[in-house]
Amino acid sequence: AANFFHRPLYFDDTPLERYGQSVCPPLQPVISGTRFFLTFPVLPYKMGVDRPLDCVTSYGLYRPGNCAPCVREVLPRGEKDAVVFQTATTLGWIFLLP
Repeated sequence: AANFFHRPLYFDDTPLERYGQSVCPPLQPVISGTRFFLTFPVLPYKMGVDRPLDCVTSYGLYRPGNCAPCVREVLPRGEKDAVVFQTATTLGWIFLLP
C-alpha cells in the first residue's frame, strides 16, 4: 500500500463520498448542501481537533467498494483546545458584528 498523507478535509462527507451511503438519494443534493452550511459554523472546532498543517491518512478506514457498516460522523468530544478555539472565534464574531 502507498504511504499517502494529505491535509485535513473539513467538509468531506465520508459515508457518501467513500462508501456511497446516503439517506435519501433523490434529496442528496439538498442534504449535502445543508450539511455544508451546518458544518461551516463549527469549522473552528474542527480546525482545533485536526490542525490545518497535520498530516492525515486514510489507513484504518474501510476500503472503497468493500461492504462497510453504516458509518455516522460525529464531532469528537472533550477536545479542550478545540472548544477554546471555537469559543474565541464565536465571541470574536459577536463583538466584531454588533
